[in-house]
Amino acid sequence: MQKIVSIMIVEDQQLFRECLQAVFAEIEWLKVLDSVGSQEEALQKLEEYRPDIILIDSALTDKSSLNLTKQITREYPQTKVLILGVLEDFKEYVEVSAKGYIDKSASLDDLIKAIDSVAKGGIALSPQLTYTLFSQLSEVARARKRKELIEFMVLTPREMEILQMIAAGLSNKEIANRLCLSLYTIKNHVHQMLEKLQVHDRWKAVEYARKKQWI
Repeated sequence: MQKIVSIMIVEDQQLFRECLQAVFAEIEWLKVLDSVGSQEEALQKLEEYRPDIILIDSALTDKSSLNLTKQITREYPQTKVLILGVLEDFKEYVEVSAKGYIDKSASLDDLIKAIDSVAKGGIALSPQLTYTLFSQLSEVARARKRKELIEFMVLTPREMEILQMIAAGLSNKEIANRLCLSLYTIKNHVHQMLEKLQVHDRWKAVEYARKKQWI
């Protein structure tokens, strides 16, 4: 049998608040302690009820949703905050330790599943938000790979060849002999390479290249 989970709703649109309260009242394992319309009421009732979960609309008219979340996570850590909002502002709530964020375009079933997940100690995101988040992470990963490729292409093929020989322990003179080039030419290549990588000596260049997995 599922443990009873107590919940309080903070929503300043009365019709929406009452609809949520009516829906939750039909769920056997969910106990609605109260529903309020403002930060002040929420804090008063919170002290009295100490619910397992508090569901907060991110768009309270007085713009107090974020401050309320901060105060709850700081002063009532046993109460888990679940936010009902829009995609654009979810990061702010993650930063202040909200345990879940459900987009308002999500289904009622998504919301119920989120409450259940948060109650069991998990983190909840609506499917729409999960998709958006992973899309952003994928773009960051692609951008990072592009940046690494650009960095790699900073060095010419000849400079990469010389860098590999330095890593193998060859001196400038030995590299010159092996490549049939003058010592001056090798020194010039090494100098250019150090400037491009912004390091001060050849071994720092090798260390940098190994860190980047170029060699």
